[in-house]
Amino acid sequence: MIFVSVLTDFNMTPKEREEALARLAAVDVASMTGKHIASTAKLDNLQGLMRVMTVLKVPPTQAENVYGQMVNRLKDAELTVNFSVDKFYNNTSQATRLLNAFETPQRPGYMTERKLAEERLFDYSNAKGKLGMKDNEKSVIDRIKKFGSQLTGNNPSFASGMRPRYAAVNFKNSRHGAAGDYGASFMVLKDHVKLNCTLLDRDSFNYRQDAQAADKLANYAHPDRIILNMRDNTLKALYKAATGNHIAGADVVGLLDYVEAQIHSPILFNRDVKRMYVSNVSMSDGGKRDARPYREYLRNSGGSLVYRCSLFNVWCLFGQHIGSAQYIR
Repeated sequence: MIFVSVLTDFNMTPKEREEALARLAAVDVASMTGKHIASTAKLDNLQGLMRVMTVLKVPPTQAENVYGQMVNRLKDAELTVNFSVDKFYNNTSQATRLLNAFETPQRPGYMTERKLAEERLFDYSNAKGKLGMKDNEKSVIDRIKKFGSQLTGNNPSFASGMRPRYAAVNFKNSRHGAAGDYGASFMVLKDHVKLNCTLLDRDSFNYRQDAQAADKLANYAHPDRIILNMRDNTLKALYKAATGNHIAGADVVGLLDYVEAQIHSPILFNRDVKRMYVSNVSMSDGGKRDARPYREYLRNSGGSLVYRCSLFNVWCLFGQHIGSAQYIR
């Protein structure tokens, strides 16, 4: 394989080579999932269009245009990651990248559910088998299983870093990030991150008991399944955000009904983060917190650090009042 020969040419150690192959396996997950998504894209598009007409009562003559606006809203919206400052600082070493659940301390019960949810979506253990697959696809599946399978917890080759990180599609342009229940601070990711993402119409924990969860996955090339599967009020919220037209129920959306993105690649703060919004309520903490670590993370990336002035409910850039978050571009 060309990839393996390149690794050899650079004189990688066995450990470095395994780490590189694990990163490749993570991208393989997005690629294999994307192939499955593309196989039903035309049908998903038609069914999504029908849902726009039936649930939103859009006339047939306008449905295709409205549907296109909703799809574009999903594609163009910022990708945000809400976080807690305390958890951000919990690491003993300086943070340089976004960690996933397998790389950070979690409650055992939570990890049991997380493993189940990700297994349902991405079949890391290859429970579905390789029947009908081509030889080159089988080798990809073997690589994914080698580095990604962890359902029983006894895989010596398991690479925790290949499991996805999670973000949310901020199609409502919320000034507090798309998933505020996960923290008052948030970061905005650069658009190139979207290339290695898969999408769900809601928090993936909602699908952990669904044997057909993988059939709900979408991506940026084919986001139709988002429109097809999202709850009615979330669909109405997307319609309102895309068209500017108010519709009853658009403002009644559950905390876990955001559009979730699963990121199948590393997220480096100095490469992949466009902007970071830090709540100064969390930063104050008796003077124990300051913005310097965050500025350091973004120093070489051209990104910006913004903190929230809670007294006036506005966002500020290094102490300069710049208004609410939606005006920062």
